[in-house]
Amino acid sequence: MSMKIRSEKSSTSTDHPSDSRNASHTENSDKPQGSKSYPWTARRIVALAAIILLVGMYVATLIAALLSSPGAGDLFRFCLGMTIAVPIFAWIILWAIGKFRGRDNF
Repeated sequence: MSMKIRSEKSSTSTDHPSDSRNASHTENSDKPQGSKSYPWTARRIVALAAIILLVGMYVATLIAALLSSPGAGDLFRFCLGMTIAVPIFAWIILWAIGKFRGRDNF
């Protein structure tokens, strides 16, 4: 019985319009609560491009292996090499962008 009384008290306390927890909520806001908009930076674009490239290579390698393609082994070795090279290349691009913009801690 005490559980029911507590839940009724907590629901009535949050429904009050002058409650400090509800003060930050506005009815006229266009964005849903908790969604944030982050700007598209060079770092995000390069990271997204690297992810798309790696996933594309992995899917192509998987399809070639499932179809028993004669070049599947070579494609697999290429994919292994690019798994190491793509993140390093992405880091070099981001480092160069930081240097050109005059940021040392990019």
